[in-house]
Amino acid sequence: MTDKNKDKIDAVVKSKIKGLGLDALFHQVDITQKDEQKNTRKKTSTSDDELQLIKKISQNAPIKYNTPLAKAIDNLWANLNPKKTDSRVILDIGSNSIKIIILKQEKQSIILQDAIFIPIPHIVTTTNEKLNNFIKKSITPIAQSPLFKNSKISTILSRSTMIVKFINLPTIQKQEIEKMLSFEAEQYLPFPLSEIEMDYHIISQVAPESKILLIAAKKTLIKDHLSFLETLDLYPDSIKVSSIALYNSSLAQARKEGIYLQVHIGAAHTDINLITHNQLSFCRNIAWGSKDLTLRLSKNLNISFDNAQKLKHENGIIITKKDTNEIQKTISDVSSKWADNLIQEINRTIESYQINTGKSDIQQLNLSGGGSCLQNFNEYLREKLKIKIVMEKALPLNGDSSVISNYEKHAQEFHLCAGLIKKDPQPGYLNLNLVPKNIKHAKKAKQLKIKQLTFAAILLFIGLIIFIFPAWLLALRAQKIEILDQQLESLKPELLVISQLRDKIQTIEDYVGAKNSCMEILREISIIVPYDITINNFAFEKSLAVTLSGIAQSHSSVVNFSQQLNESSLFADVKILFTRKKGLPGEEIIDFELSCKIKNDEAT
Repeated sequence: MTDKNKDKIDAVVKSKIKGLGLDALFHQVDITQKDEQKNTRKKTSTSDDELQLIKKISQNAPIKYNTPLAKAIDNLWANLNPKKTDSRVILDIGSNSIKIIILKQEKQSIILQDAIFIPIPHIVTTTNEKLNNFIKKSITPIAQSPLFKNSKISTILSRSTMIVKFINLPTIQKQEIEKMLSFEAEQYLPFPLSEIEMDYHIISQVAPESKILLIAAKKTLIKDHLSFLETLDLYPDSIKVSSIALYNSSLAQARKEGIYLQVHIGAAHTDINLITHNQLSFCRNIAWGSKDLTLRLSKNLNISFDNAQKLKHENGIIITKKDTNEIQKTISDVSSKWADNLIQEINRTIESYQINTGKSDIQQLNLSGGGSCLQNFNEYLREKLKIKIVMEKALPLNGDSSVISNYEKHAQEFHLCAGLIKKDPQPGYLNLNLVPKNIKHAKKAKQLKIKQLTFAAILLFIGLIIFIFPAWLLALRAQKIEILDQQLESLKPELLVISQLRDKIQTIEDYVGAKNSCMEILREISIIVPYDITINNFAFEKSLAVTLSGIAQSHSSVVNFSQQLNESSLFADVKILFTRKKGLPGEEIIDFELSCKIKNDEAT
């Protein structure tokens, strides 16, 4: 035995030991010259076309970035925008139809804004050019609608183009898992890592091992998919795998305990999942579906594809063949043979599970997809497989009645899209994304930059409020004070006149209020003054001071007069201010002036 053949056998045996043999039973993988490839693999540089694609896609809606700063900004932004919504578009371009779901996810509910189902005519599937042109013409008007704007976009690719592996790693530390995965993955992938886009999910961690689900696809496939969507001006933030979406659809609805199968029959492919205690244990894809049945009917009945499609839906499998014509019998026979092929693949999956686990307790089969709607198909499966068959139901959503009606009408076709609707954080949800890492990093960098700028703008706004707003208030108050000063300045002449009038009124009030006192004082002076003294001037001040001036015939008369005033009950502190002689010689006249205080309180 050559070393190459020995290595080939070792690789297959090793894969079976690690639970990877199920894929090996159904698909041939070229694993020759593995050792040579490991030694010669080198990282390829990013082409100019890829760089341009990365630039365009990174300019579209950013994805979430889980850093402390980003989370703080998210919380702040959520508080500032309590009614913020998250719109998402789910796009599933199949070989027989186009399915589009547009959602608006609020904090407490998911609103279905539109559910669009577009059948692809068989005539346009003859060449890729015709098919791509039809898809462009169908999607472009929808993509230009307001519902698409600022929405995150998720697309679904068939499991048939993917590599899905279950790997056991001898560690439970996430950092070690990421380091070990790049080395361990090489032995399970038929292409160099430099040619692969991959993502992983930790299914379970039981010390000392971690069970990892790894999905991978060739970079050229992902690049072609993104380039085609770019022609539609669509830039997805996530690329999902059909089998993973099928598994997640069971989580989005009621979780089922035990062990069961999921079978989703599309037009060109059929996905089969094995669920063990709410965990995805195995998935595979069969490269045929309901379209193959239509082609067989078209060939056997010698009719067009469209007529065969119509007859297929009208008749299906006939369980009891009484009172049936030859055409119905032919349709039933062809449909039964087609169903038998699917049953054979399902049995192979069940047998492989029983061989690897030693168990035979598969409880039911959950059926979905447009191909599952064939009449009496579920009864035929139940009779042949001897297990319970359950038709999957549409995921309940809120929305306009006409939109919900169309969504429920094509519930089986929309089933994979429903697997991308995540209502609440769900244990076991597989969030795997095949968008290239460099695009993810570009979007993360843009998202972080936007959040940093938003945070800086918020801080700047707060700074303006703290510093500029008080200054603005002070300036506003100064302006008001200036206006008031101008008004006061214009009123000064009027205020001066008012002040003068007030003084005159006050003077009049003072003298009027003291009138009786003045009369009393004059009366008292007139009684006291002697005959030889004449009073020429009498002054009565507010300070209750009285000044008297006049003439007398002698100094002694002035002195006697001052003494009499001092003895009066009205006057006190009488003083002679001056006396002097005047007049001609021989005619003695004394000029004098006296002052005194009023001691009667009534004179105030």
